[in-house]
Amino acid sequence: MSKRPVKVLIVDDSLIMRELLREVLSEAPEIVVVGAAEDALMARELIKTTRPDVITLDIDMPRMDGLEFLRRLMKLNPLPAVVISSHVHPGADMTIEALEMGAVDCVAKPGGSDAHSVLSLADEIITKVRSAAMADMEAAAKRASRWRLRNETRRLGSGSSCRLIGIGASMGGVQALIRILPVLPAGLPPIVVAQHMPAGFTSSFADRLDRLSVLDAVEARDGMRLEQGGVYLAPGGSQLTIVTSHGGYACRVAEGHGGERHAPSIDRLFLSMAETAGRSAMGVLLTGMGKDGAEGLLELKRSGAVTVCQNRETSLVYGMPKAAVDIGAVERELSLPAIPGFIIDHCWRPHRGHGAHQARMGSRS
Repeated sequence: MSKRPVKVLIVDDSLIMRELLREVLSEAPEIVVVGAAEDALMARELIKTTRPDVITLDIDMPRMDGLEFLRRLMKLNPLPAVVISSHVHPGADMTIEALEMGAVDCVAKPGGSDAHSVLSLADEIITKVRSAAMADMEAAAKRASRWRLRNETRRLGSGSSCRLIGIGASMGGVQALIRILPVLPAGLPPIVVAQHMPAGFTSSFADRLDRLSVLDAVEARDGMRLEQGGVYLAPGGSQLTIVTSHGGYACRVAEGHGGERHAPSIDRLFLSMAETAGRSAMGVLLTGMGKDGAEGLLELKRSGAVTVCQNRETSLVYGMPKAAVDIGAVERELSLPAIPGFIIDHCWRPHRGHGAHQARMGSRS
């Protein structure tokens, strides 16, 4: 029996773009374009009548901009949204803001609206719409409504042997990381993160996390030494691995190659952690599509590390966590709200003098 077609609603104020996107999406036999809206208010009405599975959404629109519409949509009627906008580009805060609000993915709209420039993105647009259709927005809505800072009343352990924390995420990971990292204390071991993102976007995301958190979040650079209370994001389009350095750990950042499926690769990060930190590490695998991170998490478990994944009920896409569970790589499967407290219980070690960043953020810790 064939699967039901994915119903897509296009939301863009440009008539040319609406028609080009309709042409692109109609090329995929499993996708049906059920409507096109020139602004958010028209989109709101078409959503009621067409009941789309996915919407494509521009940001710069009249009457109500795309971000405000996305915010309201995620609160009242969560739908998988793929943002297709000229505001999606490296260094753009709007890209991170859209993902934080609930967009499942973003595509950079070409500088021109000519047919060739848009049609050249056909494969990317179709792939991201297909992937968005697999997102569990009902789980995402429950996750958001039930969120509490669970770690506030946790009993903080001491003398932990944990010296390095690794986190991997893909689709839905921006939202998940923003719910985990800002509630962690500055006394944790260094945290290294591989979030599937294109080149140029991770720097803005690191800046966003740094503003929200008492932790010092940066985009990782080659040779950078890992420090307590630091968060190091693998640069988009590159591979991050961890090596030993002067009794501690340091980053190795190498440019990704065209043949690699993921850059950054969660598997490569976790495998390097298993080799360098072993039983002194913790691996956390969050929401995402595919299998990246599963083999690496299994190797971490074999080395004696603590291994955790996000559960089905709170994952936007339960692909990577499921792959890890299926091969026996996971010791604990936890809801997203429970993960920060678990990290604290197993890895927190009190120390004095968290530095200037803690003083700057002290009122929010």
